[in-house]
Amino acid sequence: MRQEEHLTRTDVISQEEELLRIPGRQERLLAEIGTHRKVLDIGCGSGRLSRAILERLNEVWGLELNAEAAAHARDRGVRVVEADLEKGLPFLESSFDVVHAGHVLENVYDTSLFFSEVRRVLRPGGFFLFSVPNLNSLENRLRILRGQYLASAGACLEDAHGGRIRWFNLEKLRELCRLGGLRITQCDAFAPVVSSHPWVEQGLRYLVRRAPSLGSTLLIRAEPEI
Repeated sequence: MRQEEHLTRTDVISQEEELLRIPGRQERLLAEIGTHRKVLDIGCGSGRLSRAILERLNEVWGLELNAEAAAHARDRGVRVVEADLEKGLPFLESSFDVVHAGHVLENVYDTSLFFSEVRRVLRPGGFFLFSVPNLNSLENRLRILRGQYLASAGACLEDAHGGRIRWFNLEKLRELCRLGGLRITQCDAFAPVVSSHPWVEQGLRYLVRRAPSLGSTLLIRAEPEI
């Protein structure tokens, strides 16, 4: 099965729910985006985050490959373009103040094209916000030491997260941004959700604030190189 075909069949809405459950992630994104901006939400899913951005007096466009999810986003009042981002972003140069992509990059085959396209559609003074699973997370390091498999990786399409074809750490993201004409100006991280052990979750949040490279999810802000 080709990657684009797999993504059209993926349960995008369930994946969107997982992202929304990451404590503090949506609040951090909304604060970073601010108001009165033109925003592109790549991989907008059913539009829950896009709608929240829209309600903060922003102009929002969504990009989504999954037709069912795109229909839900339109029902929420989001303008959505259905397109395969592997073929480039279907927008004019310097169209957006902010581009957002939440857990999209790990499903992208041509990462070089992706970053250069994001750079192309950003206006002067704009920025790119994106989040990815962190290869170097504390959880992954402990699993490797115990001889286990990565928690958020799939060995085949039937596995949870089986569609992911890329893994990233901060060093590789710096390199990809640089090659695409961007530079990382800020890196935040989020700890995994451990609902059955809230005291463990609180400890992990503290640790990740002190050492973002150990977080399960990285949130990156990148700006165009001048």
